[in-house]
Amino acid sequence: MEFFIVSFQVNNPTAKVVLNSAEISISSASFTADGGEEVASSNINYEPEHEKVTIEFPKELATGMLCVIVKFVLLHDCVPVPYV
Repeated sequence: MEFFIVSFQVNNPTAKVVLNSAEISISSASFTADGGEEVASSNINYEPEHEKVTIEFPKELATGMLCVIVKFVLLHDCVPVPYV
């Protein structure tokens, strides 16, 4: 299993992150909330026709800079390029 870290600016509180997901299968995702609590994803929904995945969290991502750790498996021999 491999992982990547997605860093981005959250402008409005949200409980969802949408990523491009061609050629990968995401097994889990998490972020560290204020106070140091690790929040694991509660649901991962794929849209194969659009090569996107929506990662849902049980807690809102607060505004500001955030890093989400995504664990995944390659579906084919390729190098994934995550986009937010």
